[in-house]
Amino acid sequence: MLPAQAQENSRNTAASPVMAQEPDYLPLVTVAPEYPAAAEAAGISGRCTVEFTVTAAGTTRDVRPVDCNPPGAFEAAAVAAARQFKYRPRERAGLPVDVAGVRNEFVFSLER
Repeated sequence: MLPAQAQENSRNTAASPVMAQEPDYLPLVTVAPEYPAAAEAAGISGRCTVEFTVTAAGTTRDVRPVDCNPPGAFEAAAVAAARQFKYRPRERAGLPVDVAGVRNEFVFSLER
């Protein structure tokens, strides 16, 4: 499997995270997903939006796909990448708090 990155690689595949909201928490680490081998071999491009909770510790929890096209092609890769994200958590009254319902869209494209 090749990593799906915004940077050029040997197969010219790309995937990039796109923030869906303007939060008062701050992404510190985002990870590009691996481009699924079956999708790459079939020449399939698409998108996958995942939803998760940013925890008070700055990690992600309860990551799940919510809108992926084509269905079944990119969910596992998107979820695996989002599980590795790290954030500066939101603070309320000076204390870090969980933020549910955070969304991130990954775009998977094969450049020819």
